[in-house]
Amino acid sequence: MPAYIHSKKSAGIKCVGGSLNNPSWGLPYIIALILLFDPETGIFRCIVDGEQITNYRTGAQAAVAAKYISGRKKIKLGIYGAGAQGRTQLMAFAEVFDIEKVVIYDINPEAVKKYIDEMSKVVKTEICAAASAEDVPKEADIVVSVTHGRNKFIKSSWIKPGQIVFPMG
Repeated sequence: MPAYIHSKKSAGIKCVGGSLNNPSWGLPYIIALILLFDPETGIFRCIVDGEQITNYRTGAQAAVAAKYISGRKKIKLGIYGAGAQGRTQLMAFAEVFDIEKVVIYDINPEAVKKYIDEMSKVVKTEICAAASAEDVPKEADIVVSVTHGRNKFIKSSWIKPGQIVFPMG
């Protein structure tokens, strides 16, 4: 992802990728680097870790889109994925909406417990675990999926008319 900001005299590129094996090695699924260059000379200036900015950008994408699509001020949010991007989704949505309730689901129940514990300290709203993947859309106006699974698991029969779904990962 290249970028150039004339007013800041900055040029750069973000390199990002994901590996399904990374979590089993204790690494994040997403690995990203940002390379910055002098735009006049092309000389390399620095390298920056891009993982956090990638997570925040992904979180902001759905929240900003939902703001303009939904027309709502208050929502119930459903999230698939209790990892880093599940956290930034909630943080971004909390900046844009008054969230009545969050329903979180992950195939790893321990990840859900950790998510609820950590995010309850960040966002002051009710956060509860969904018993199954099917339960998430039952309790949400807006649903966000930030998983790296290869198989489609959200069934169209689960989605209600007017419900907004963001399949981010």
